Amino acid sequence: MSLWHTDWYLIENDDDERWKGKWFIAYLYDASRFIAGYGIFDEATTENAISVLERSINRYGKPLKLLTDHGSQFYANFGEIKVSWN
Repeated sequence: MSLWHTDWYLIENDDDERWKGKWFIAYLYDASRFIAGYGIFDEATTENAISVLERSINRYGKPLKLLTDHGSQFYANFGEIKVSWN
């Protein structure tokens, strides 16, 4: 379990109305595409991402690395910070 990657996906086109508009998250083991954990939620939040991650770690152990996009659920969002090098 060297690398897991994850992202949120909004379910928009589903024949089953129960899932339409819900957010899906999965943690996949990169080498085999094994799904270590997943969840379906009303909102894509940091708390929901962490809850699925914790359950996955408790079941399969902690991965060495975790790869995500830079979405606000995974990274602090401070807005644009401009740095002057003068």
